[in-house]
Amino acid sequence: MKRIGILTALGMLALLAVGVTGASGLPGEPSSNELLCGTVAMPANSATHGKSPIDHPTWMSVMGMEYSYSGQNCDNPGSSNGTFTWHVQHSSVNTQSTSERGTEHGAFMDSANGMNPGNFNGQITDWDFGSTADPCGNRSRYYASGQHFDNCGQPNGQGNFNTTQTGNSNNTHFRGQYGTLVYQEGNEGSCPNGGSTFCFEAILVRGH
Repeated sequence: MKRIGILTALGMLALLAVGVTGASGLPGEPSSNELLCGTVAMPANSATHGKSPIDHPTWMSVMGMEYSYSGQNCDNPGSSNGTFTWHVQHSSVNTQSTSERGTEHGAFMDSANGMNPGNFNGQITDWDFGSTADPCGNRSRYYASGQHFDNCGQPNGQGNFNTTQTGNSNNTHFRGQYGTLVYQEGNEGSCPNGGSTFCFEAILVRGH
């Protein structure tokens, strides 16, 4: 009986060790979710052809500041913990007001992941460039993609990201879901209503 008790105790300790290891994620993985805040210029003229409403914009190239995410947005992001870059390399979207849906694919880097290269693939759920923006509290929303993490009323869609393994000497890996918004707000600041500059926000939520 004593031997069985000892083996049982050892087994429980082993399970606890596995649980702790699993909770911490893969080696070098960030322990927090991330908020990315920056600005981006208005997209170039439409790339639609003939009477087709399908556009293939590759306009979004953003640099900005990164913050540990705990439910806030870029209006009050807190103290920055690094920088990021975000670039849509290919997308396809139906620009008709009855649809405004499409897909996007691109690449990003952020400080929380050691600026290792990553990629993202998601659904475009709102597109209002060249038309009237959708109201979103004190914001005017022109573009949304991926998951509905920001309480801004945009439709929910698929949005997944992961880092590549190229050049990762310590096996770092960062993957999960994301959501983005492009908007203007107010009459002052970095991206006032009616201007040519837009605010960009992305939320990265870690997961496996």
